[in-house]
Parts: sequence; C-alpha cells; structure tokens
Amino acid sequence: MASLEPLPANTFYVHDLVGCRVETRSGQMVGSVARVEGAGGASLLAVETGDGEVLVPLVADICVAIDIARKWIAIEPPEGLIEVNRVRPRPEHRRSHKGESRG
Repeated sequence: MASLEPLPANTFYVHDLVGCRVETRSGQMVGSVARVEGAGGASLLAVETGDGEVLVPLVADICVAIDIARKWIAIEPPEGLIEVNRVRPRPEHRRSHKGESRG
C-alpha cells in the first residue's frame, strides 16, 4: 500500500475516522462512526448507535478530542444535538393488504 501524505493538524483521512468509538466528554458511549458524509467544512460523522444513527458535525467545538491511534472521538454536543440529529432506521417494508377483505 502506498504511503499517504501527512495531513495538516486537525485534519483526518476518512478511513481513519470510520470505526472510531464516539463518547461524550463525560464518558457516555454514543456509538461508532459508520461513515463520514459531506466534504470539507461541512462534514458529518454518521454515528451508529443502538437506536439508529446520529449525525454529528465534525467541528472542533463539538468533536473536542480525536485520537486516531485509539480509534476514539470525544464529543461535547450542545444540548439536544444527539436527539435532534438522530436518524431512525427505516421500517421494514410491510405487505400491502390492498384487495384483501377484512372479516
């Protein structure tokens, strides 16, 4: 594998962020990074939780510590950020009852 160019401070390769454990600064587990959406200054971490997915802006004010060697990210989300940005899993397709009679 070819070696990658060193990055400026506080910038990361997407593949280094995917799989990182995400916790609040107080140690509450949020989930793990499934993917990174967007590019440049508008990137979002798609964090897989037990209840679906949470989108967390990849900005220094929220992602307060990133340790690639430990695959760990500490966040300090503003109040309500996790609840507001939760993306619920899509419900499974249900069979249509169109044309069926109900007794």
